[in-house]
Amino acid sequence: GGAPSDDALTALADALAALGGENALVVLQDGDVGRTVRFLEGAGHAAADLATVLGGVDAVPVAAARDVRGLDLPGVSCVVSVGRPRSCDEYLHVAGRTARAGKGGLAVSLADHGDARIIRSWASQLDVAFEAAEDVGALGELA
Repeated sequence: GGAPSDDALTALADALAALGGENALVVLQDGDVGRTVRFLEGAGHAAADLATVLGGVDAVPVAAARDVRGLDLPGVSCVVSVGRPRSCDEYLHVAGRTARAGKGGLAVSLADHGDARIIRSWASQLDVAFEAAEDVGALGELA
């Protein structure tokens, strides 16, 4: 699809800024990795597709959800997921790219209100507590 929208990309850029020094991984549930990288670069973030980052470039990796399943990226302390995962299981696999080997980590989902309700409904299945933030600027307090 053509997602994420410009509003979602702006929220993503703002979220990365609010998270500051966190070693983030951006995961797109739907949409164009290249377009997202270009948008983030235009907003002043060093961003690159996953293959480029795995090749040694120091940038925020941007990847499609299907490309991160089972991937271990040492040092990732925050996963920012854009859009709603297709299932609770997919959410778990995306969020699981952080907090590897017993380390702590933060998983952030940028979603509209309807999708956020669905994601929150998975809390009991996952045995986690979700915190809703209306303003991505508040993310810095969670990191």
